[in-house]
Amino acid sequence: MEGATAANRSRKEDTAASEEDAPRHKERFFELLSPPSGRRTAVLGVIGAAAFFAAWEVGHYITPESGQRFLPSVEQVLGKLIFLFTEKGFLKDVAVSCMRIFGSFFVASAIAVPLGIAMGCFGNLKALVNPTVSGWRYLPAASFIPLLLVWFGPSETAKIGLLFLGVVFFLVAMVLDNTEAIQREFIEAALTMGASRKRIVFEVVVPAVAPAIIDSMRTMTAGGWPPLARPGPSRRPPHRLHHDRAARERPRHGRRRG
Repeated sequence: MEGATAANRSRKEDTAASEEDAPRHKERFFELLSPPSGRRTAVLGVIGAAAFFAAWEVGHYITPESGQRFLPSVEQVLGKLIFLFTEKGFLKDVAVSCMRIFGSFFVASAIAVPLGIAMGCFGNLKALVNPTVSGWRYLPAASFIPLLLVWFGPSETAKIGLLFLGVVFFLVAMVLDNTEAIQREFIEAALTMGASRKRIVFEVVVPAVAPAIIDSMRTMTAGGWPPLARPGPSRRPPHRLHHDRAARERPRHGRRRG
């Protein structure tokens, strides 16, 4: 027994010695299937950010003086940001924008995730709903602004509705793709064991697709910001806008001379 233990120990030592003597593979920057360590990821992230700001600064100084107002330096932008946050109450505006984004995204997710999962599970439902949902994806969210003004007026509901429409149709399509990517063996095994449709959906499909759905939601969070940057519904009442338009179109007559 002791001899076997000693033999195993000596074999491990020989293996370790041979691994130390073997030449180490030099890791290249563009290495396939080689994720960097946490420290290396942080260092490369800092280097990338520094390179971006350096290119920005160089671009500012090589731009002619007449065009530098359209490409300000990093220092000027940071100074304006500090001024907006400290003097103009910009933090409140950022909070309101975040409330609109995440509120509309929560409503869109509450509709898109169950609908996408149901469409991925039941082919007849997909055939019924998918053509319509796919068509709505190609309409820009800004095209709904007149309808939102008519329905809700120049209110927060109209703004949240605009952001909602910019996300919900794309999120339905992504959740549908995630659900259809589940291995059929999981569902077939559950059917073989006599599970009901409800148990298959909630105990097989949902746990299997949840990580992919969370990743799709994280990706689509950015989809609500472009509509926020567009001119939203005006705060001026519609009758006031009509009055201003009529005043501009009214012909002007010169004063009569007495």
